[in-house]
Formats: sequence, C-alpha cells, structure tokens
Amino acid sequence: MNGSGQRRTVETRCGREISIGRTVLPAVPLRWVTVRISSGLGDGGAEWVTLSGAEAAALAEALLEQARTV
Repeated sequence: MNGSGQRRTVETRCGREISIGRTVLPAVPLRWVTVRISSGLGDGGAEWVTLSGAEAAALAEALLEQARTV
C-alpha cells in the first residue's frame, strides 16, 4: 500500500496525534481514507482505520455536527 496525497495531522490536547491521509493500491481501483490515532503514550502505539469516501464523509459530517454544539 502506498500513501498518496497530502497527510494532515492534528494533535489533541491530551497528546494524541490523529493523522488523516489516503491509501492507494496501484494494481487495484480502490482508494481509501486512512485515519491513524496514536496512543498518546509516546510508545509508538496506534490504531488505524481505513474508510471509503462515503464513510469518511459521514464521519466528517458527524464530527462537524458535534463540533457545532461545543
């Protein structure tokens, strides 16, 4: 898998890093949005999730909805 495009990282107030980017499989016409959330412990641990474009858009919409009420 290759990362492509711009990766954006947001650091949370509790020290976690949330990185968002794209993953492309060159031989397959599939594209994913990748989300990596660090453990925040400085141990290199992290959780990953890959989302389709529709899933990423739904997640973004849900985050924005919650952010508007904070």
